[in-house]
Amino acid sequence: MAARYWVGLNDNWDNTAGTKWATTSGGVGGAAVPTSSDDVFLDGSVLSGNVTITASAVCKSLDCTGYVNTLAGYSNLSVSGLVTFVAGMTLSYSGTMTLLVTSTITSGGLTFPGNLTFAGSSQTYTLADDWTVSGIVSFSNTVATVNGQTLYMKSLTMNVGSLGTTQLTFNTTGGTWSGTGAVGNNLTFTTNTTISGSVVFGRASGKTILNSGGTVTTTSSTLSISSNSILNLTGVTLNNLTFNNGATLSADVYVSGTLTFSNATNTITGFTIYTKSITANSASAGTANLIIDTTGGTWSGTGTIGNNLTINHAGTTTISGTVGFGGSGKTLTYTAGTVVTTSSNLNIGVACILNTAGITWNNVTCNIQGTITNNSLLTVSGTLTYSSTGVGVTFAGTAGWTCSTFTITVSNGLSHTFTIGNTYTITNAFTVTVVTNLS
Repeated sequence: MAARYWVGLNDNWDNTAGTKWATTSGGVGGAAVPTSSDDVFLDGSVLSGNVTITASAVCKSLDCTGYVNTLAGYSNLSVSGLVTFVAGMTLSYSGTMTLLVTSTITSGGLTFPGNLTFAGSSQTYTLADDWTVSGIVSFSNTVATVNGQTLYMKSLTMNVGSLGTTQLTFNTTGGTWSGTGAVGNNLTFTTNTTISGSVVFGRASGKTILNSGGTVTTTSSTLSISSNSILNLTGVTLNNLTFNNGATLSADVYVSGTLTFSNATNTITGFTIYTKSITANSASAGTANLIIDTTGGTWSGTGTIGNNLTINHAGTTTISGTVGFGGSGKTLTYTAGTVVTTSSNLNIGVACILNTAGITWNNVTCNIQGTITNNSLLTVSGTLTYSSTGVGVTFAGTAGWTCSTFTITVSNGLSHTFTIGNTYTITNAFTVTVVTNLS
């Protein structure tokens, strides 16, 4: 490891040593071009001048303390240590600077005109002050931890993932967020930004994704939430939204495409999600309300929705296959629109409230132990099945049901309670299966 001081006046940092580098500040030139083991100093010596990076360059660290000239160029620069810029210098470098190992970066209040890549293997980077990058910030190789002050950027390419305390902020119009690696820092939009393809937020729990005044374009994209996160996306209409974990909504969320629940139970609390379609590949829970409010949507997936769910639009929603609903005290509500239920089955897995007058269900299966509450007439064109052998079923609420075939499975010693004054209509067949407990 050695020190390299620039003494080349105005010249190119390239693969030719010449007399541009010295081993001491203001010393005699002729030292070798810096390697990845050498500390580079651009300082205020009398032989210092403008440095232009015209070929791929490397160094262990880059220290510009005392520098009052210009660092320019367009070729890649890889740094294996600290980077220090200062307010007195001019920074017009438009290439890509790649940070390879744990280090501290000081911006000196300067905007970095080029691109920045965090490429170290499981390294930690510390921002000593706020840093603005005019180009693309990329995370590659393995997950990088970025701590410290705010990193402002135009675009973000998350190829692997990030962690840390640094706030990542889009602040230059026309930028893009892309890449399937999970963002584990707080992320903020302040200007016009496009989400491209499938992106992931929430590598670390408790992080916030926030829109603070930007116009966020989401056409054909999917935002996935990978850990318990906070969503505050006022003014954003997402294309598709997937929960692989829980979230807290600090504002209503709008989804023009499909809301998907996958990977175990997703507890969603807070405000309301408005969506066109729901695919419940796993269960949901929590206080957030779900509303299907756009025509042409679909409710599918065998996972049980445990949030309040409302169908409210002027068009058509299709129930596809077997879908599940049921959260203690949660309500499935129909208020408007045409609901197509052909060949579908509604599976009620937990005691809940049904207020679905206006929907004619195909088949309904209630695998509950306890109370199902009908607050409006439940209409089933096919079979209404109650399959409970552990405890009796109570048919509560202000309304009854009507079905073609009613099938109930009971065990001896249990009672099943119907509410006086409600009407229960069977138009075709009534089947009772008795399971005898032998002891």
